[in-house]
Amino acid sequence: MKYLPLIWAGLWRKPTRALLTFLSIAIAFLLFGLLNGITFGFESVITAMGDNRVRVVADNRRDALPIAYQPQIKQIPNVRSVTLIGGWGLYYQDRKNPIRNAALGGDVRFNESGEVQIPLDQVNEFKRTRTGAVVGRKLANQYGWKVGDQIALLSYGPKADGTNNWTFDITGIFETGEKSDLADQLWFHFDYMDEARARGRGTTGSMVVRTTDAKHNAQVSAAIDALFANSEFPTATQSDREWQRAGIKQTLDINLMVNTMVGASLFTLLLLTGNSMMQSVRQRIPEFAVMKTMGYTDTNVLLLVVAEALVLCVTGALVGLAAAKALFPLFAKAVSLEGITMPLLVIGIGVLMATATALASATLPALRARRLSVVDALARRQ
Repeated sequence: MKYLPLIWAGLWRKPTRALLTFLSIAIAFLLFGLLNGITFGFESVITAMGDNRVRVVADNRRDALPIAYQPQIKQIPNVRSVTLIGGWGLYYQDRKNPIRNAALGGDVRFNESGEVQIPLDQVNEFKRTRTGAVVGRKLANQYGWKVGDQIALLSYGPKADGTNNWTFDITGIFETGEKSDLADQLWFHFDYMDEARARGRGTTGSMVVRTTDAKHNAQVSAAIDALFANSEFPTATQSDREWQRAGIKQTLDINLMVNTMVGASLFTLLLLTGNSMMQSVRQRIPEFAVMKTMGYTDTNVLLLVVAEALVLCVTGALVGLAAAKALFPLFAKAVSLEGITMPLLVIGIGVLMATATALASATLPALRARRLSVVDALARRQ
């Protein structure tokens, strides 16, 4: 504790320099927290998915698949269920209110994966109602929807009848886990969409196949692709987790972008902090000499410089990471990934990186202070 006043005095010997360095560190780790929060948060959502699911799409990733494939796939050994996945561009009242949605057909089993939970009576009502829809709790709360409501949505493109009006009866509201991004979605019957659309009838964008056990995923995937290898629409099947990752990477390689931006900012921060510490030690050479004459050892002086760097970097990082945690929901919404949360792991990694930055930036200045000769320092020859 007796060193705290010395550390504090050393840090604020030049208030302007200390404040600018502190703000630079905080801003760098604000950026670090936001960007890595997106990558880690998205990965946590993917990891939370069931591991016994594979995704079937066209091998060129563009064409739709015939829904007639569904019963054929279901006959493959170790296949438990096959769900058709479609969707439509829908919005509520205004184009500024898009509704994330999915049209589900084939084997629809809401409560099996553990990702969502819907009361059984609501599931049964959904199955009985052609225009039925289930919505996530977050979406229901956002617009004040409740079970039994009939809602009118609009589509960006016209239906077969030339209109863009869609009517849904809310038959259920599902709950989701903390790591799920499904809470703001609306799910409805694939058949309802297929009958209403003008183009693409009888086809689906993808199918989700649940296997009896994750160890059969590779075998089932190979069997599906072999079954349709010589058809007009050959398939490409992979685990649902890898399909999600590939979809994001195809649009934007988030990891590359994040690593590049964060790496550049941390490298700049290392140079900035190192230069600040070097200037601080250079200006305090006579003070260090006096401290040594008073009994402070070379190691004491070295640790004092390192402690100053640690306090500066770690405190600045904590402020930046706290700001990132507070702003993360807004940032995630701005990049259309609302529902993803910033894991605490990001804060832990940030603190470790701040510690490493402090140690790296303080190494040369601390060694210089340690090797300082009292006679030469007082004579201002260093």
